Amino acid sequence: MLLQTIIYQDDFPINIRVSEIKNVPLHYHSDVEFVVVLSGEINLTNGYGKFTLSEGEIFTNNGNEIHSLSSCGSSNMVAVIQISNSFFTKYFPTLGKSIYRTNSIKTSGSKQNDLLKMILMILLQYFKKDSNYKNDCINGTIELINYLNKNFNLFTFENRLPVSASEENPIIIERVSRIISYIYENYKNKITLDNIAENEHLSMFYLSHLIKEYTGMGFREFLCFARAERSEIPLLDTSRKISIIAKDVGFSTTDYYKKFFEKWYGHSPEEHRTLNQPLIMSNLNPARLEDAPDSTAATAIKGLLYGLDVNMEL
Repeated sequence: MLLQTIIYQDDFPINIRVSEIKNVPLHYHSDVEFVVVLSGEINLTNGYGKFTLSEGEIFTNNGNEIHSLSSCGSSNMVAVIQISNSFFTKYFPTLGKSIYRTNSIKTSGSKQNDLLKMILMILLQYFKKDSNYKNDCINGTIELINYLNKNFNLFTFENRLPVSASEENPIIIERVSRIISYIYENYKNKITLDNIAENEHLSMFYLSHLIKEYTGMGFREFLCFARAERSEIPLLDTSRKISIIAKDVGFSTTDYYKKFFEKWYGHSPEEHRTLNQPLIMSNLNPARLEDAPDSTAATAIKGLLYGLDVNMEL
């Protein structure tokens, strides 16, 4: 099945694994996952997006986003960090609704570097295994989520791919992030610009301008994008008729659904099902990766930290 359940230790709400990626087939989970390339390159798919990640790059797979990882053909070392939504929502109630985009050419280098430093420090604490490493990792993750909420919880589109938007105004970030989350949370229902304007105490004209400016799409187009994106799970995980799926995700007609799905995915929903159902993770198609020794992982982590001029005793 597409849905993979993440099992955490009773006293540690974080899963960390450093491996050489061969192939991790299509799957999704409800928790947030960070993918950090420590060396080499990998291919990553997320929804309709296809990315090549290089050393030092970070990608966030949010809850309920179908994704896969694969080798580019040469050796690599990749850290995958999964965090328990059920635990961290005690500190961040909207975590399960967040749409983090940490891949961006718009976000300033300093923010990207700060984010990388924070993740690498969590990894380093984990592999050092000091007596208090679990609390240190949890506290580091709380700091990380707080930083993500302030800087990476807002996205726009570059070359038809969603990337983190560049914005310094915390009020704008919070408002547009809230609007995006509302659309994703209610995409199955009849949503109107008037509904959101009323919720946000804004004029429809200003709200329309805000959505267009910060997502690169008009309200109606963005809503249809969200519906098409969310249709991928029932499309690949069930044998339901396309017409039923279209209705379930909020499209008024099947033709309208097909039009928007093809716009973003490049082919029809039927073709997407045929092409990708054989690529789903299963007992017959398991993940293939080789765990790196702790010492090798720690050395790679320290090397990246030194490259970021982190002044501390490692």
